[in-house]
Amino acid sequence: NYMRAVRIDLDYMCPGIGVDEVVASAVQMNIYPNPATNGEVKVQVNEKAEVSVYNAVGQLVDSFIVDGVKSINVNNYASGVYFIKADNGSNVTTQKFVVE
Repeated sequence: NYMRAVRIDLDYMCPGIGVDEVVASAVQMNIYPNPATNGEVKVQVNEKAEVSVYNAVGQLVDSFIVDGVKSINVNNYASGVYFIKADNGSNVTTQKFVVE
């Protein structure tokens, strides 16, 4: 898991009191090949996430759950720039890919 604990020491303000804060990292995502030239692109995430594909004007094109690697058929996508957003419920990552 990509989380780390951070200890915040409040002893200077309130002796004997400390707070443990958990800082979560973003979902890690890889998109390949990019640009997509063979009608398929693979999306790889480091943890289960809802993945959404948007076109260049922000319209939702596709949505699915990915846990590991998923192949996406982009034969019906028009040539151009797309954005893939991965959301694990607490963190979001967005990346750009191109369909030629």
